[in-house]
Amino acid sequence: MRPRNHRAIDRQQGKNRMDNSTPQDPSWQVSPEHRHPPRHELSYWLDPRTASAPPVLAGTALRSMAQNHGARRGACSVPIGLGAAFGLASVTNLLTSITPPVPGLWMGLLAVALLVLGRFLWRRACATPKARYLSSGRGSTSIGGALIMLVVIGVPFCAMAHILLAGQLDGSARGLGAYAGYQLALVLGVVSVFFLPGYFAQHARRDLRRLIESNPGIRSEFEDLSLSWVDPVGTEPFGPL
Repeated sequence: MRPRNHRAIDRQQGKNRMDNSTPQDPSWQVSPEHRHPPRHELSYWLDPRTASAPPVLAGTALRSMAQNHGARRGACSVPIGLGAAFGLASVTNLLTSITPPVPGLWMGLLAVALLVLGRFLWRRACATPKARYLSSGRGSTSIGGALIMLVVIGVPFCAMAHILLAGQLDGSARGLGAYAGYQLALVLGVVSVFFLPGYFAQHARRDLRRLIESNPGIRSEFEDLSLSWVDPVGTEPFGPL
């Protein structure tokens, strides 16, 4: 005679068979936490209504790509901004120096090199970003953080520059031009290093959306990814952005 609790025993045996089953068994099923999220067309993931549905901090491949894109653009903006700063300092030195403007010539060459490097990196940054997250290093990830760093670091630099350039304020147009030119060059360099990375990081999702909408080739790549995306390390969905 079977025990009274034979139904409970049968249920437990059935559960054990399910737990020990393999993908080849007809009874095998993927657990919910390992099921891959559904795929949609790119237009669905770019729709603002879709983007506002899940929490803003929810991880998706598109958002990782956006952070990657923003970090790259922020890093590429630094040599461009520094090149412009050295260019301004070079022009200031050439126009206001009372000695042979050798420093101005060297700063001009450095400015050209930085601008060429920055332009080259910027063009590469506009390519299709990778899905993996690219850390922005020690740079700011928001405009608020960038402004704090700008004030904390930029103000002391400008104060030290004022002490060094105070001798230029002799009442002449040359002295005033030298003081203003060097100070503006310093401010431009500080903004390039501390503010621009935070700006591009905060607007990373907006900039990636604009890149997709303005570049047909990159949009085609994202269209293919949206229908074939498989997270290599988990079940992260492709979108929304």
